[in-house]
Amino acid sequence: MNCFVNTITKLDGFFVSFNPSFGLKEQRIFYKSVWGGMATIIILTFVFVYSLNQFILWGSGDMIYKVSSQQKTIGEGSYLEQFFQKQDPSQYVDIEFQSSINPFDNNEMIVLPLLYVDNDQALYALEYQDNVYNTLFIKLNNLVFNAFNIILVKCIGNEKLLSEFQKCASQEKSDQFFSQIGLGSLVKVFNEEFDFSTKTYYDLETTINLPFDKLLSTEIQILTNYEFIEINQGYLFYSSEEYIVNKGCTSQIYTFSKDYHKKLFEKDIGVVDVLGSITLQMNPTIFYVRNQYPTISEVLANIGSIIQTILLIRYMFYALNRKQLNSYIQSSILSNYYPEWKAIKKIKKNKISSCVLDDKKINKTSIQKFEKEVTEMLNLKFDYINLIYEIHQMQKILQLITPPDLLFNIHSNQSKLQFQADQDSNEYSIQNTWSSFDDYSNTIKQNNLDPFLFSYYWKTKKKDNDIDKISSPENEQLQKQCKPTQIQENVDLVVDEQRVLDSKIRLENNEQMIQD
Repeated sequence: MNCFVNTITKLDGFFVSFNPSFGLKEQRIFYKSVWGGMATIIILTFVFVYSLNQFILWGSGDMIYKVSSQQKTIGEGSYLEQFFQKQDPSQYVDIEFQSSINPFDNNEMIVLPLLYVDNDQALYALEYQDNVYNTLFIKLNNLVFNAFNIILVKCIGNEKLLSEFQKCASQEKSDQFFSQIGLGSLVKVFNEEFDFSTKTYYDLETTINLPFDKLLSTEIQILTNYEFIEINQGYLFYSSEEYIVNKGCTSQIYTFSKDYHKKLFEKDIGVVDVLGSITLQMNPTIFYVRNQYPTISEVLANIGSIIQTILLIRYMFYALNRKQLNSYIQSSILSNYYPEWKAIKKIKKNKISSCVLDDKKINKTSIQKFEKEVTEMLNLKFDYINLIYEIHQMQKILQLITPPDLLFNIHSNQSKLQFQADQDSNEYSIQNTWSSFDDYSNTIKQNNLDPFLFSYYWKTKKKDNDIDKISSPENEQLQKQCKPTQIQENVDLVVDEQRVLDSKIRLENNEQMIQD
């Protein structure tokens, strides 16, 4: 279990680092927690799955296109005009009479449909398709800068406009047709719907009612709207395709007197008895639509933005790790000052918890109070300003109790390198006697002061009971070498100086009180 927890902790990507060393080589330490490791695994798994899903969608072409549109007017000689003329889109129109009598029968024509093309300045007779009952199907092309007028007239009186395959119906049948109540026709204008994924068209239709009256004539004006669609499906490089789509129409119905259409069409194109007309024209203002499939860079940017949003949670784990780091440092320092602190055991029995140290039951409240007070003291004690101040105070004490000749020679008393002769050659090898803890007392006797002698790390390298203790006679001999008499004299001197200083302070205070 501990191995699993340690492995999870090593994966913590939200660790905090600090540099406790200010020497020639800084020692950077990282602190990681199991909660940060679990969060890192969860987030990295989500990021991997999300990124893989985005790449699969992008590669399969199922991502949503970015669509932008703007209105443009087709100008003469423009690229849009050339493209429309090249593609030559068609407009489809159906005219269907709501009658049991077919007015478009080529053998018995009652209503004669005529097509006037504005660019050609010509009038054409439209022929009926026998396979579609009561319906006249019309296909129009060359729509750019052009207008079409479908004129419906009575066949009788306009026989000169018939083609060689058409004949007018009898007067009796014509009267029977026009005598119907609520006579009218349905004008169906077809438009298209475009599917970007399959690049196919779907036909839709718009139905407009065209009523007929004995006294009035009706005109429908239809304005067809188009879209120019540019699709860029380049995954890595720019690659575009262009399409023209009929997006429907807008229509308006006008009613005029018979004389209006008679004067309009009889003089210009020589037709009489106009029933109605349908004017079709293309709207020169179109929508220019760009459909951009996301590129790989955009997919990566989208993934990166999602990851950055998710990683905002890292600040919470940074704060958690910093808090745990502070607790860990405080606990380590507390255990170093009071080794027995780690030996206190928490025992829970019958839902009652207690603390025990060496078979002594300790009050929990006192433990909590002690820990709180000592922790506050440690926070103050290990402040940099406080550490500098304590070192300064220790320096003053050493200056007062240390002989002057020792202070002058303190920098000359340096750590000695230990050499050992090689039996097989004339070379010597450097030995680190303190790391092996061999000949402990002899090293101190020779005054070979090791820089790590008072280090916490040197202490923790081996337990105290593993180090060979110096015997009492040797210890007494070392104390004699250190001249304890002279040290005691310096201590007495410090005490005497402190007493003199206290007497001066009391005397000054008494004089100040007398003056007051």
